[in-house]
Formats: sequence, structure tokens, C-alpha cells
Amino acid sequence: GSGFLGSAIAAAARRAGFDVHVTWRTTPPPDGATAHRVRVDEPAEAARLFATVQPEVVVNALGGPHRPVTPDHRRAAWRDAPLATSVLLDACRDRPRRFVHLASSHELAPSIHPHDETAAVGPVSLRGLASVASTETVRLWAAETGCPAVILRPFSVYGPGEPDDRVVPVVLRAALAGTPFRMANGSGERDFVFVGDIADAVVEACRSDVVGEFNLGSGIGTGLHELVTAAEVATGQTIEVLADAFAPRPWDRDRWVADPSAAAIALEWKAETSLVEGLRRCRDARP
Repeated sequence: GSGFLGSAIAAAARRAGFDVHVTWRTTPPPDGATAHRVRVDEPAEAARLFATVQPEVVVNALGGPHRPVTPDHRRAAWRDAPLATSVLLDACRDRPRRFVHLASSHELAPSIHPHDETAAVGPVSLRGLASVASTETVRLWAAETGCPAVILRPFSVYGPGEPDDRVVPVVLRAALAGTPFRMANGSGERDFVFVGDIADAVVEACRSDVVGEFNLGSGIGTGLHELVTAAEVATGQTIEVLADAFAPRPWDRDRWVADPSAAAIALEWKAETSLVEGLRRCRDARP
């Protein structure tokens, strides 16, 4: 509950009237949530936590480093995603009335078409591979226990509190500091979706009776040049772009867009925040 996405979910759940309990290790969780400083990848600690709280709904926002490039980060990707998820599921066996799992669009194979829930699995990064292992663990657990499970697969989530080395904070920093924005190329399209909208989708999944898997995004592909233009509108500043400043990374894709129609029907959810408005909120939240 103290990470970028987890803290936003906890805050949205509080606003929706839930009694929210969160685990944390480093950054304190949002105000109003009951915090438990435990390691949920340690079976004894996780078991004690669930025996104490006895949650009705569990949201799993566990995840490892978003760019596991060092040996330590690669080990953490497995410890903090599939291993910790497995321990978490063992701890909550037979307790919650539903389990909501935050998967990742990095699990999916590249495609020029919007990804719906039938899209092929085919991760091109260790982050995606570890997420596949977590999601498969949840699927198996739900089948074994009969506990209703919802698997949500957000696409390019951005918003206040996002790690500084991701593309949106980098673009905003270039706008506000007057420094160049360096990028590999402008051809790739991403589906940028505001973190508050994703948190609202998780809350809907928590209070709904729906089960299944849903891809979460705006359904709109945005290239990096379009992102720069939106950031200029949001900040009122001009951004110098240095195109082809470095080689494309192995996990970069030409098009990475969600088809959110299933979530719109089952969860009555859609991404409401425009890219310019979301960037304005990011700008206003900067220290």
C-alpha cells in the first residue's frame, strides 16, 4: 500500500468507504489506512497479519523493480512478484470473499492491434515474465480454492508519485527545468492511463460480484511526440526534443494499447482523465 499504484488504490478505497489495511516496507501509506509493517513474502508474518485482520477483500499490488537490470533487481523481481504472491495466497486461503490481482500488460506479446482479454501471452522482459508467473499463480489458486478472483491488467499507468525515471516524469522535468527531452524515437505508441482512474477500477472490482480478467487503459495510442505536445500544453512550456538520442530498448514496442471494452461492460469503468489533465495533476503535485 505504499508503492505508486498501491497507495493510490488505498486512498481510493478509503474514499469509497472501505476499512483499509495496507502492508508497507519503506514509504508510509496514505492517511486513514491502518498500516502493517510486515514482509508479506515471509510466511509467518503474512499468516499473522491475515489472522489479525481477517480481510473480506484482498488487493494484490505486489511487484518488483520496474526495470530489473542488475543482478539484485533480477532476484527482487522474482521475490517481490511471484514468490511474495504465492506466500500471500497461502496466508489468505479460505479467508477473503474475493481477491483482486494487479497484473501487468508487460505479460502480453507485442501486437499492432489493441490488446483484449484474448491477447496472446508473450513477455519480452523479465518484468513481464515475473508478472506472468504471479498471474498464473493466482489463476491456479482461485481454481483450487473457489475464491472469486479478478485479474486487472493496467497499461502505461502514470500520475503523481510515479518513479522519476519513467517517461512522464522525465518529460515534465524537461518542460519545467528547460532541459532537452532525449528519446529513442517517436514511432512507438503507448496507452497512457492516469493512476487515479486505475485505482477507481480496482475499487469497482472490490465491490462488484464480477470475476474474470480485464485490460485497463484509455484505448488510445499516444506517441512520444504527442506526449511532448500534451506536456507543453499542460505546463505552458516548450520542450526541446533530442530524437534518436539512444538505441531502442529490448522491451520497447511499436504499439502497446489496451482494448478496455470488457472492463467498460463488466465493471462499468472507463478512463475518464485526459492526458493533458493528468499531466496537469502531475505538474501540480511536484515538490
